[in-house]
Amino acid sequence: MHQLKETNHSIMKILLLGPPKSGKDEIGTYISKKYNIPHLSANHLLTAVTKEDSELGKLVQDAVDACRVSEELLIAVLKIRLNKIDLKKGFVLSAYPCNSNKADVLDVMLGELGVKLDQIIILNVDNDKLLEDMIGQSSCIKCGEVYNIYSNPPIVDHVCDVCGGRVKSPPQSYEESVANRLRNYDLGIAPVLKHYATSGVLSQIDVSHLEQSQIFKALEEILIKVVVSPLLTVKPKKTVTKKKVSKKKITKKKITKKKVSKKKVSKKKKVTKKKIQK
Repeated sequence: MHQLKETNHSIMKILLLGPPKSGKDEIGTYISKKYNIPHLSANHLLTAVTKEDSELGKLVQDAVDACRVSEELLIAVLKIRLNKIDLKKGFVLSAYPCNSNKADVLDVMLGELGVKLDQIIILNVDNDKLLEDMIGQSSCIKCGEVYNIYSNPPIVDHVCDVCGGRVKSPPQSYEESVANRLRNYDLGIAPVLKHYATSGVLSQIDVSHLEQSQIFKALEEILIKVVVSPLLTVKPKKTVTKKKVSKKKITKKKITKKKVSKKKVSKKKKVTKKKIQK
């Protein structure tokens, strides 16, 4: 049996994907804190760059304002961030890529950095539930209390239970916008799944009706397979060398046995001669 020794750091490169409002940020943050690796969210990276007083920051800000963040711009921001972290320690990347073309670009970029993904996790959520969660969301204008008109409505319509302020619901056009976002995700994720299907490190979790604790448990069951091998180093087994038996000694013993047998034969012959003389 190999003896296993635990080290103090984890080495995981994880890709986390899922539809809008599937909990990618919460799950990415959970992985980041539990395994002490940075969480790289595409949206958060763009937001962080816009706060920088640089040409790239201004370029990203203009693109975000116009809702036209190109693939080249996003990959450039991601590459800059990856170059600033210790890739040997690992990371969790979420919300990118969203189609097979971007998956190819990501593979090339990681290859240039000498990095290979250890685990790809896809969060699956029933579209009807997503529509209900996203379309039904509302919040109090005064205190920010969050409601859902389907699962958690205020006691009095449009009146906050906490402060009595007005609860504002999304406009009717928002439903069509959400439906389009989910449709685009479905169209994009299908070829991404096909792209990574043969990687051997693709896992999927249906989080539609799971509590957060159940999602984290399912997640850990997947990640333990990734964490265990880097966290545990194999201590080589001591090889026991057997002493070689000298061939010469064996032959000598055999020879002496033969001599003994000859003596026994000669004694028998002498005895028989004496008997004849009598």
